[in-house]
Amino acid sequence: MPSPRPPRPGRPSRKRPSTSPTPVKAGASARGSTAGLLNLGERTSERLRAVGIPDEATLRAVGATDAYRRLKAAFPEQVSAVALYALHGALTNTHWNDFPPEVKAQMRARAEEAPPSSRRR
Repeated sequence: MPSPRPPRPGRPSRKRPSTSPTPVKAGASARGSTAGLLNLGERTSERLRAVGIPDEATLRAVGATDAYRRLKAAFPEQVSAVALYALHGALTNTHWNDFPPEVKAQMRARAEEAPPSSRRR
């Protein structure tokens, strides 16, 4: 996946400087809920727990695309493509809206593909 585009002139980047391996929101625990990650709030964190992803380590192991698929299956009316971008951004410390359109299109295409375990042989 290409790196996110540089900020537009006159617009500061929303990407946080990488000072630690686990980017977290101010006041959030690095070991607990996924709500401490960039782009992810308490509601998304609750939904992630409901689909078996209680923390950052599990989210990293599952990956953003499969996490999105789980969320979309469990909460089809509430989960949009923005959740996919937010999950990828949480893992790469990038604001979800800073991904260029072509990268977002690649994310959507991957998410719409059948996961490897469900493809017919």
